[in-house]
Amino acid sequence: MLLGNPTLKAESLINIEAGIKHQREDNFSLFSNIFLNQYTDMIDFIYTIPVRSINREVVNGIGFEFGSNIL
Repeated sequence: MLLGNPTLKAESLINIEAGIKHQREDNFSLFSNIFLNQYTDMIDFIYTIPVRSINREVVNGIGFEFGSNIL
């Protein structure tokens, strides 16, 4: 059961991402990305009975991805 929250605000997100990809002629590629996410009023849940929704003021996330593909 989910309990409603009439004071819940819409969340917003600022996302910055940069990446690079190198493709070789033999169908092999390498790639990497770095990203930064900043949420304002992120919607989260409190898992009690009943489940409640709340806003988190500011939530930041930063990450890095690296990978390869063989085609």
